[in-house]
Amino acid sequence: MDCCENEKLRVFFPRPRNLREGIVTRTLDNSKCKRKKMSITICALGEEKNQTVCMGDSGSVAFQKCGHSWYGVGVVSSQAHGECDPSLPSYYSKVASHFDWIKRHARRLPKPQSITIPG
Repeated sequence: MDCCENEKLRVFFPRPRNLREGIVTRTLDNSKCKRKKMSITICALGEEKNQTVCMGDSGSVAFQKCGHSWYGVGVVSSQAHGECDPSLPSYYSKVASHFDWIKRHARRLPKPQSITIPG
């Protein structure tokens, strides 16, 4: 999504002891990220000192706002050296790099059931 390249990423972590939401504004280039396959990876640092990826966060989604909508653009992959260190970059798999695989396998998923929320 080219229109969103300069927008902040927002990461929501699933059901931790303490709910964390981090805004990742500093995406890093390949020279600062010691990782292969950067074409399919987002490398970023948190905006504040406590915002980082830790063990157990894999699979959490990084959202990016484009216009008035939020899109899942990355999935938490890992943190540099497996540590929970906010000074080290975190890695997210780019969703767009895996669209073909997602579309191919999503067709096999059962259709969601309609639910009614009382009240």
